[in-house]
Amino acid sequence: MHKTFCRHSVFIPKTSPTGTSEILLNGLLTSRIVMSSHPGRSPLWGPESGYSRSWFFWIIASLLVYVPLCVIVRRHQMRRMARRHVSRENMTLEEAYAIKCRLAEHEFPTVFSAAINSVFFKAESIPTIAKLIARAMQRSSPERKPRGPSVTPLDLLGRPGAPATIAAVDRVNRIHALYRPSGVMSDTDLLYVLSLFALEPERWMKRFEWRSLTTRERCAFATLWKALGEDLHIPFDALLPSGKEGFRDALHWLQELEQWARDYEAKNRKKSPESVFLGEKQLDARTKNVPRPLKRVARGFAAALIEPELRQAMGTIRRIETPPAATIFIVESIIRVRKFTALDLN
Repeated sequence: MHKTFCRHSVFIPKTSPTGTSEILLNGLLTSRIVMSSHPGRSPLWGPESGYSRSWFFWIIASLLVYVPLCVIVRRHQMRRMARRHVSRENMTLEEAYAIKCRLAEHEFPTVFSAAINSVFFKAESIPTIAKLIARAMQRSSPERKPRGPSVTPLDLLGRPGAPATIAAVDRVNRIHALYRPSGVMSDTDLLYVLSLFALEPERWMKRFEWRSLTTRERCAFATLWKALGEDLHIPFDALLPSGKEGFRDALHWLQELEQWARDYEAKNRKKSPESVFLGEKQLDARTKNVPRPLKRVARGFAAALIEPELRQAMGTIRRIETPPAATIFIVESIIRVRKFTALDLN
C-alpha cells in the first residue's frame, strides 16, 4: 500500500478508509497536530480554549448583574412598604394579607413554607396532640373520615372574606367538631398549634434569613392568625391573661400568646410512643428521595436543624439521635455564611 508522508510526521493512508470511525479518527488527529504546531492558534479544548474563557466571562458577568439587581429590588420593596404607613392599631385584614403575601410569596417563600411545614413536627412533641394525630393516621373507620377536599394552613390564610377561605375555615370547624365535644381535642392544644403557626415563621426568618421581621410585619401575621383563631372558636378570653379585658392590638395578643406557649411547652412537652412514631415518619418523609447510602448522613443534617429539646421529645438514641458535633458545626456554618452573604448584599 502506498503511503504519503505528512509534514507533521503522520502517516495517512492514500486510499479512503473503509469505516466512518477511521475517517473521524484521522481527521481529528491531523487537525489536533496541525493546531498544536501553530502557537498563535488556540486549541479547541483545554485551559487555553476560547470556550473556557467565554464560559468564565459569562459566569462573572451574570454575578455582576445579579448581585446589584437583588440589592435594587429588595431596597425598592422595603421603601415601597415603608411609604404605606400602615398603623399597627388600625391594621385591617386586607393590609395584613398584603404584607403576608409579599413575605411569603416574594421575599422569603422558601423559609416561610419550611416554617409552616415544621409546625406539625413541633406540635407532635405534645403527647395529647401526638396521640390524636397518630389515631387519625391509623383510623380505619370510613364513616368517621370527613368528606371533601383536604385543607392546608395556607388555605386558611387566604384572602380574608374570599369564598375559598371561608370554605376552608368551615371545613376545619367540621373536623374539629368530631373531637372537641368529647374532649379528645382540647382548647389548649388548639391554642398551642395556633401559636406555632403565628410564631414559627418569625423564628425561622430570624434564624435563616438576612433580616428579622419588622414590627409592622409581625403585627400583620398576628392580625391574620388572631382573626383565624376567632373563626375557629378558640376561647382567648379563658386562656390568655388579657382575653377578658381585651387586647390593645394584635402585637399585644402575640406577646401574651408567646409567653403562654412557652409555659405550655415547659409543662407538657415530653417523649411518648406516639411522638417517637410520628417523628420517625416525619424524618422518613423528608429524606425519602435521598439515596440509601446517604440516608444516615441526611438524617443527621435534618436533625441538626431541630432544636435540642425537640429532638429529645421526638426521637430515640437509635434513630433521631443527637447529630455529631461536626454535622452541627457544618449546618450552623452554612446558615451563618448564607445570612452574612445575604446581609452584605443589602
